[in-house]
Formats: sequence, C-alpha cells, structure tokens
Amino acid sequence: MKTLLPSLFLFGIFQVSNGNVMETRLELLEKQMKEVLEREAHTKRENEELQATVASQQSIIVELQATVNEQSDRIEALESERVDSEQGGAFQDSTQMHDTPKSDVINGGKYARSGIISRRQPPEMMVAFSAVKVAIQSSIGLNQNIIFENVILNQGNGFHSQHGVFIAPQTACYTTATLLSHNAAIIHDGNIVAKMHGYQWEQFSQTVIIAVNAGDEIYIRNIAHDHETISGDSFSTFSGFLLWQL
Repeated sequence: MKTLLPSLFLFGIFQVSNGNVMETRLELLEKQMKEVLEREAHTKRENEELQATVASQQSIIVELQATVNEQSDRIEALESERVDSEQGGAFQDSTQMHDTPKSDVINGGKYARSGIISRRQPPEMMVAFSAVKVAIQSSIGLNQNIIFENVILNQGNGFHSQHGVFIAPQTACYTTATLLSHNAAIIHDGNIVAKMHGYQWEQFSQTVIIAVNAGDEIYIRNIAHDHETISGDSFSTFSGFLLWQL
C-alpha cells in the first residue's frame, strides 16, 4: 500500500502535465491557423485591389489609344489640307487690284486703277499624252481609226495605243493636236471636230480645244477612202493635254 501511493501520485502528476502540453499545442495550432486565415484574407484583399487597379489601367489605356487615333486622324487631315493649300496656292483663283494708280488718263485727267489679274484653279489631275505613228497601216478602211503605236507620254493613262483612242479621265477642256500627211479628221465621240487634207508627203496639222466629259473619246479617223495606206516611220503624231477642269 505504501508503495502504490507514490506511483499513483506520480501518475496523476504526469497526466496533469500531459494535459497542459496538449492544451498548449492546441492553442498554438489555433493561433497558427488564425494567422494563416488572416494572411489569406489579406492576400485576397490585395489581389482584389490589384485586379481593380489593372481594370482601371486598361480603361485608361483604351481611352489613351482612342485619343492617339483621333489625334493621328487630325494630323493626317491637317497634313492633307497643308499639301492641298501648297499645291493650290500658286494657282488658286484670285483677283488682285494694284493700289498704285496707273497712268490711264480718263475724263478730266483722273487716274483709273488697273492691273486686275485672274488666275484659274489648276486641274486636280494632270493629264497629257503624246504618241507617234511608227508602223505602216495598210488597207485601212474608210472611217477607221489611225493607230499611233509609240506612246511618248501618257500622264493620267487616258491614251490607249492599241485603238488610237484617248478616253478623257475627267470632265475638262482639252487641247488636241495631230500632224499627218493623209486625209483625216479629229473625232470627238463620233462627231467630226476638224479635218485635214494631206497630199503625198506634204504634212498638215490641226489643233483644237474641246470641252470634254469624263469618258468621252477623241481619236483620229481616216476620211479619204477605203484601202488607204497610212505611213509610219514617225512622220505622224497625235497629242493632247488638259487645260482646265470644268
């Protein structure tokens, strides 16, 4: 009995000590879990704040891109206006009145102002062509087109050498000229504008100014007789250019 009492006492002390250790461990685990949960909550808040910041930045980027595009369009428009202004500045319609009286004496010795100058607007498209006949065109029929094979200039791409036809790219007044040694005529949309009479190797020319609509055709036609032979060897030419748009 005396031996059993100390053992029970020691066992009780061990149990109490072990219980305290378990309680301490539980408290430590609870504390660590609480810290983990707090860190997770803090990280979640930071992630939400970062996502909100990213969304805000993306919205700002979209607005800035729209502003950049708008400014680019504006710069392009201003550059186009500047180029148009520079091109038209030297030619635009203007009426200039000299402030200094001229020596034109009228009624009772009074001086009249003079020197009014008017300039016409230049054409929007530069159009000019010139072609030379280099090949012999044998047995050409009456009212058949004369072909000018060697194209020296075709600004505006209005002249079609395979048919000898100039098709006006825009409505305007055009100067047209031809040099031939055959009976021929300048034709505008099927109508004779001017004729030439050629004899053997004598050369004749015609120059006309025609008001032409876009798409109208101008060409040179044989008006002599059937089975005519049109000489080549660069003796004949067909040319024209745009004077001013209508």
